Amino acid sequence: MATLASEAAALGITLPEWLRSLTGEDDAALPDAKANIYLRAAMQRINAMDPLLGIGSFPTIADQQKYSPAPAGAYFIRQAWWCDPQLLGWGNTPAAINTWLTQLGAAFGQPIDELGTRTALDPATVAIVLRQSEQVQRWIGTAFAVVNNGADIYLSPVPHDVRTVYFSYTAERFASVGAVTTPYFDAFWWAAQAAALGAYTVGAGSVTNVTDNQEGTSITLKSGDAAAKRAASAEMSFLRAINVSAVEGWLFA
Repeated sequence: MATLASEAAALGITLPEWLRSLTGEDDAALPDAKANIYLRAAMQRINAMDPLLGIGSFPTIADQQKYSPAPAGAYFIRQAWWCDPQLLGWGNTPAAINTWLTQLGAAFGQPIDELGTRTALDPATVAIVLRQSEQVQRWIGTAFAVVNNGADIYLSPVPHDVRTVYFSYTAERFASVGAVTTPYFDAFWWAAQAAALGAYTVGAGSVTNVTDNQEGTSITLKSGDAAAKRAASAEMSFLRAINVSAVEGWLFA
């Protein structure tokens, strides 16, 4: 899949030059240093509005209620769920559920901490959970898993043996501007233009009148008004282009 970096290389231009071509600004009005700020701001908006969705799991520790399993770089934990078979009257986990747990566990990577937390951002792995939502939903309510401040998970009842807790979380979609991929090009460039033009309206564009007292002349400037209208239009276009897909509320609400 094409990225901004590969497309810019194919065009023989830099990303700041690409932004200037869209805004109509020259090097003096939009130097590389400022352009890079707006480019990064655009990437961060996409990351915030359409982050990667991940799932993870960790084993409980007997008589421990609080856990903080978020992997490095995660924004926050959205939801957590687990099953206490004793609440369902099970002596052991049913074979069908146990088979599914084994399949799900195989989709995760290696443990990332001493607790044994394992996570996955791979869409195919997330899809496994979505496809099995009916089974997982049966578990929700059998035991409580409360997420506090997007970082800590509290289990009730407190587990007295080893159980597996699953959680969903969000993480950045793109680590660098050049890594932004084709499906996000439109949203990215609209966001970058909105940032650049919006900054202009509170900078040079905020000057609306220039007076020469010696000559007794006065000039009214309207470039700021034009930039403000373009910034608002770019913002609306960004919101339409980002088009964040709805996901199943039970998993990521």
